[in-house]
Amino acid sequence: MLSTQIEWPEDMDIMLADMPPSTASEVFSFFDHLEGLTGVLIVTQPSEIAALGMTRTIDFLKQKRLPVIGLVSMMDGYLCPRCGEVSYQLLSPRLDMEKEARKCGVPWLAAIPQTPDPAQLYPYFRDLAAKILQSRPLKLQRESLLQKLQGKAGELGVKAAARIIKDRE
Repeated sequence: MLSTQIEWPEDMDIMLADMPPSTASEVFSFFDHLEGLTGVLIVTQPSEIAALGMTRTIDFLKQKRLPVIGLVSMMDGYLCPRCGEVSYQLLSPRLDMEKEARKCGVPWLAAIPQTPDPAQLYPYFRDLAAKILQSRPLKLQRESLLQKLQGKAGELGVKAAARIIKDRE
C-alpha cells in the first residue's frame, strides 16, 4: 500500500509512523517500501517488554543499514504540575533507557515524562528537537543531495557535485 496506493510528494522531509513495538513482518516490510530514508527515531516506554521489541527493531534497522537518529523514552515518570519534579512511582520496574541506548549503540536523546499539563513538556520537546537537528542521520541528507546532483550532473562527476554542495553551504 505504501508504494502502490499512496501518491507521495517528490521531496518529503518528514514522515511520522506510529508503529507497535513489534518484530512482525508488517513492521519490517514498512521499511522495505521506503526509499531515501535518512533516519529513524525510536520512541519507547521505559519497561522491559518495550525494550525487548525496541532492541529487535534496532538490530533490524542496523542490519538494513538504516540509521537510527536516537532513542526517546516516553511516559518516563510523572511530572508534577505543581512543583515540576519528576517521580517514578507509576513505573515498576522502571528501565533506564539511557543505559539501554548505550547497550544498543544508538544515541540517547530524551526522557519525556507524563503530565496533565502539556505546556510543561515544551522544554523537553524543544531540547529533543535541537538534538534531532544536530543528529548524524540528518547529515546523510547532504550525502543524498550529493547523490542526486551526481545523477543530474552526469559528466560533471563527483568532484563537481561536491563543489556545488560546498558553495551552497
